[in-house]
Amino acid sequence: MAGTGAPCSAPTAACGDGGAATSAQLKTPTAVAVDLAGNIYIADTVNQRVRKVDTTGQISTIAGTGNTSGAGCVSTSDVCGDGGLATQAMLHNPEAVQVDQHGNVYFSDSFNQRIRRVSGTTGIITTIAGNGTTGSSGDGGQATSATLNNPYGMALDPAGFLYISTTGDNRVRKIDLTTGIITTVSGNGATGYAGDGGLSTSATLNSPNGIAVDAAGNVFFSDFANRVVRKIAATTGIISTVAGNGSNGFGGDGGVATAATLAGTSGLALDSSGNLYMSDTLNSRVREVIAVGATGCSVPNAICTIAGNGATGYSGDGGAATSASHTSPAGLGVDAFNNVYVAGIGVNAVRKISTSGTITTVAGGSTACPSPTATCGDGGPAINAQLNTPTAVAFDGAGNLFIADTVNQRIRKVDGSGIITTVVGNGNTSGTGCTSTSDVCGDGGPAQLAYVHNPEAVQVDLQGNLYFSDSYNQRIRKVDPSGTITTIAGTGVAGSSGDGGAAVSATLNNPYGMVLDRASGYLYIATAGDNRVRRVNLASNVITTVAGTGAAGYSGDGGVATSATLNSPNVLSVDGMGNLYISDFQNHVVREVNSSNGVIHTLAGNGSNGFSGDGGNALSASLAGAGGLAVDKFGNLYISDTLNNRVRRMARGDNLIVSSASSTVSAAVGDLLEINGQGFGSTQGGNTITIGGVTALVIYWSSSRVVAIIPDGAANGTAQLTVGGSTTNVSFDLSQSGSSSNSCN
Repeated sequence: MAGTGAPCSAPTAACGDGGAATSAQLKTPTAVAVDLAGNIYIADTVNQRVRKVDTTGQISTIAGTGNTSGAGCVSTSDVCGDGGLATQAMLHNPEAVQVDQHGNVYFSDSFNQRIRRVSGTTGIITTIAGNGTTGSSGDGGQATSATLNNPYGMALDPAGFLYISTTGDNRVRKIDLTTGIITTVSGNGATGYAGDGGLSTSATLNSPNGIAVDAAGNVFFSDFANRVVRKIAATTGIISTVAGNGSNGFGGDGGVATAATLAGTSGLALDSSGNLYMSDTLNSRVREVIAVGATGCSVPNAICTIAGNGATGYSGDGGAATSASHTSPAGLGVDAFNNVYVAGIGVNAVRKISTSGTITTVAGGSTACPSPTATCGDGGPAINAQLNTPTAVAFDGAGNLFIADTVNQRIRKVDGSGIITTVVGNGNTSGTGCTSTSDVCGDGGPAQLAYVHNPEAVQVDLQGNLYFSDSYNQRIRKVDPSGTITTIAGTGVAGSSGDGGAAVSATLNNPYGMVLDRASGYLYIATAGDNRVRRVNLASNVITTVAGTGAAGYSGDGGVATSATLNSPNVLSVDGMGNLYISDFQNHVVREVNSSNGVIHTLAGNGSNGFSGDGGNALSASLAGAGGLAVDKFGNLYISDTLNNRVRRMARGDNLIVSSASSTVSAAVGDLLEINGQGFGSTQGGNTITIGGVTALVIYWSSSRVVAIIPDGAANGTAQLTVGGSTTNVSFDLSQSGSSSNSCN
């Protein structure tokens, strides 16, 4: 993509700028980063530049003249170009580069002992950390006044923290980009390899360099001279080794990462599935550590409480979510950074549970709006607004939060700056043009002028179309990006008719929960009044039933979902593979419908009404009416255990890794079995995996890797991966009872 393989003749030469990157000359490029538009940034270290390859493949220099010193840059106190154009600045061995969502570029100006930033809008360069002097001082103060000691690796996390590895003093430090404060997060300054299992700040490191941060805020870094990769847990600050056994060499492919031998890793990166990539530099390889799974309550299929102490009330903001009181949590949503949002029907608020476990209010707060037709805080900060029984939340691609403000008869939006507005509903349930079931209630006009009656769920697609369940009007309605409202399902009459035809001609029976599968274009609707889950194909507008016979009951697990009985299904969620999750409310369970074969099974809850089971298998837990569901990018399932006044999480565990050749692993029901090979197909399609004679739920499928959950009822024997009629067999042993240790054998 860039470079001819030959170094540039001199750092001050053009080195290919203005032409195709593949014809350019680089010299010891040490790091790369990619922005949201797909532009690539390169730390071209010995050329003393940071360079950019745009989406057309053209290369240019965005920082550095090629000189390490000159006028205004002859001593450690000189600014070396700060305050001017970055292309006129002098750098000295830029070793790492990162770019934020606004296009600002950060790099470690290593030999100048600084971290510098290039504005994405002006191209002006400034120093954000380091005063040019070598040292380790300044923690707790402004980063620009601190001393750094050979800043090398760097990683930017979504929360606005910049992490720096300083190899000269064996530390990892953190800059809060909002306040400018610098702190040490790992390393006591001494050289060594100790401290795993304790606080990271007390550990000894040896020349840390590459850094990566996952969506949950866990920090991974290469402890280079120790020949390991270590992790700092976001919630506890505890350090552990995740790859490498500390010996120098090459070995361990296909086994547990901590048993592998490395020969000095430098670059690290994480993908959206949590897989960790390492440049095993002295082995001349790039290696991958398969996703290590959930953290915290991480035993496979275990359930735990993440918010709520079980008491009614509204308290605890700013503290641990598990210590907070929160009456009747309902709808759930997970943002791009893995923070969980909960709509509180009993507290008239929407609260956020951060990845660190802290709870805060983001909208509303205890006091209900005095009248649905009042402004209820519109136009001001969401935390000062009044909500009334908010039941659901959702996010769009830009990170805006949408709230089904049910008894206020509105859908409201909280933008990135925290301001709340109404996007649907005038606060009235009826009026001119909305007095009978056949009336359009505002369809064809501005959504803000429409009449709605108990909107219970909200979803937003990638094009900015908003969907909501207008429950008491027996309709599903859509608001397009221009603000025009239409009905896409339901005639306004309660019923169960219309399957196989246009959804707008079908009757619905109390449409409550709803989830959009953005990948397939299907909108799923829980109709609590007739114990069904129905699906609308948004491309064709055809409606079908995907779960439930219409009768109230609890039966059908292990068979097709359309033959199962449900009892007041209310809320839904969907994962990345299109598997559907259903809160079977009156049965006090959560059930799952496999996207590949339509088979239903119970995932959480023992069917009894109560509270029990934290820390154990979710199937053994008792729930008291699940009023909200959400699945995060790691496959963890979040449940609003509404009548228990708690939010609970069901974890997906570590992967058991086997090859497509005959291999044996020890496993337990609920573990993730991963099969690696070739030719599996880029998507699952009609391909299947059967484990121990039972069809398994697939949660990841690619041409070279399949991950599935070992299902209940699986017997010892063989996993059969069937692709295009051809079957691959993998042996396994289910001799363990209870939870697996998740070791790879």
